[in-house]
Amino acid sequence: MTVPPPDFLKELLSSERSCVPAFFRDNAVLSLEQVFATSWDIAARLPELFAGQPVILALDDSSELLAGMLAVWIRGGVPFTPCGLREEGLRKAAAYSSIAVGRQSVLQENEVSSGFRSSVRFIDVSEFSESPDYSEVSLAEKRRDFRRRLEKLAAQNSSRLEFVQMTSGSTGEPKIVGRTLNGLMKEVAALDSLGIIGKDNVSLCVATVPNYHAYGIMFRFFFPLVAGIPVYDAMIRYEEQFAVPAGWGRSFMTVANPGFLKRLVSSGSISGCRLLISAGGRLSDHARTQGQSFFGSDILEIFGSTETGAMAWRYTGNADDYVWRPVPGNHFYVASGELSESGGRIPLSVSGEGVFLYASAYLENAGLSGVRDGCEIPVFAPGDEVSLSENGGLTILGRSGRLIKVEDNRVSLDQVEACFAFIPEIADAAVIPYEREGREGTQAFIVLNSRGQSLLRATSPGRMMIGFRNILRKHMLPLAVPRKFIILAKIPVNANGKTDYRKLVRMAAEHSTARTSESGKQ
Repeated sequence: MTVPPPDFLKELLSSERSCVPAFFRDNAVLSLEQVFATSWDIAARLPELFAGQPVILALDDSSELLAGMLAVWIRGGVPFTPCGLREEGLRKAAAYSSIAVGRQSVLQENEVSSGFRSSVRFIDVSEFSESPDYSEVSLAEKRRDFRRRLEKLAAQNSSRLEFVQMTSGSTGEPKIVGRTLNGLMKEVAALDSLGIIGKDNVSLCVATVPNYHAYGIMFRFFFPLVAGIPVYDAMIRYEEQFAVPAGWGRSFMTVANPGFLKRLVSSGSISGCRLLISAGGRLSDHARTQGQSFFGSDILEIFGSTETGAMAWRYTGNADDYVWRPVPGNHFYVASGELSESGGRIPLSVSGEGVFLYASAYLENAGLSGVRDGCEIPVFAPGDEVSLSENGGLTILGRSGRLIKVEDNRVSLDQVEACFAFIPEIADAAVIPYEREGREGTQAFIVLNSRGQSLLRATSPGRMMIGFRNILRKHMLPLAVPRKFIILAKIPVNANGKTDYRKLVRMAAEHSTARTSESGKQ
């Protein structure tokens, strides 16, 4: 039986939610009524919006982003989260909207030198307390007035409310993705039906992911508030920051991205974590082991993205069935034959290897049409190649653009990257295709840790790379072992904090040109 999605606005307006803790800060606890007061301030400063007008929300704390979304909806606009709070992400967002709400201090912390362009009207929430025009209205009046306006909005067809996100651009230019509140609440209901996360108003939700990620916006306030779980307002960036929520005496669930878990270095466990949710890409065995060791809890892995929503899940608590399964309401297929650029009517199969396609109960505008047993099915193509078993289990082979052929063997660049976790001298690595004089293979960019730096000083780079290759050969086909290594101080990332592979390709070309030029001079 399908569980009806919760009505988010009515959940926020319920009497039992009005004064209980909703957001925890280092030195304060906020109720929803206090969030409503911030929403009133934002709404009062927004100009008249035409229906559907996007408003950029460059807000770092969860409570302020929620306040901004509610204010924009009240004013008839569409909340718009950029692909990052750095210069590049904000510049791209500014091409779609002329109004932004944020904190100038956050922009400065993220090295945004000039803020938004002069064509964008910027509303700085840090100036609210200093404005005599608005401080004359009491907090109680603001809360009452905004609650009345929210009740009026909730009484209308609020399920069609929309918000817009930008993808990270890790596999190309950032894309604009629109979601409806109703669709997101269907996704909340689907994840809740797994029975793993649970409802727990004495717990706390802590996250290492930014609000502008799809799973950030989902787990940093939408899901917790529906489940009655208070939220730690700020994003945690370093593992030592977990000492704060761990010291409050509350159990907590943690939402972390694979990159954060991969970077964990402490061997000790943080006490109090009842569940670790890893959202986004797949976890390597190394990152999963690191996460379980540090947090001391089972891991619920969710495979998805901004464009796809939550597609699949697996749970370490299901030791006998630790395979990817569709999130309830989703159906998985592989394309039978080649997938043309124009799409067309795609024959679907429920097992075998191929391009991954799926039908979703909570996403709209699929864009592709699949055919199964004579029936037409709207499907999404997330850009992965997979293997589907007869019993519905999913094996993710890799991103379509991250799978290459080397001497007629298929090689996943993601899996090659994951194997670098077995080399104790390497802190981080990224892998791209390599081709020279007709020879195909892989090329690695590596970041050495202190142990690796000591090894480099004690031996030659050539000998060190030979040792690295010998380790990698134990974990992959010999032909997949990188032919070339380039040492970097850090792996470049894009505005959303993900590996910038396009920049690495340019760096590889520049490095090759420089080496060729140097050889020519010699």
